[in-house]
Amino acid sequence: MKIQSWLGSFLETNMNVLSGFIISWAVWIWLVAPLFEYDTGYFKGFLITSIFTVSSLLRGFVIRRIMNWYTERKLNEQYDFVPKSS
Repeated sequence: MKIQSWLGSFLETNMNVLSGFIISWAVWIWLVAPLFEYDTGYFKGFLITSIFTVSSLLRGFVIRRIMNWYTERKLNEQYDFVPKSS
């Protein structure tokens, strides 16, 4: 069983966060701001969404790497795998 690579984790997390950014910004501009009578405008809405997006990107990547590390460790224990030394 192959564990997801660092690059694979990075790309998947970025695609997930990018789609979330677009949806979140649209929800802020056309739903949340008008509903709560916030007059932030497009640029401030973009900045607010960007702050949450960066935190989401970091959180998603760290959690994915921790889970991959844990899964790999458990697989190694289960199959008594000893890596070859170089």
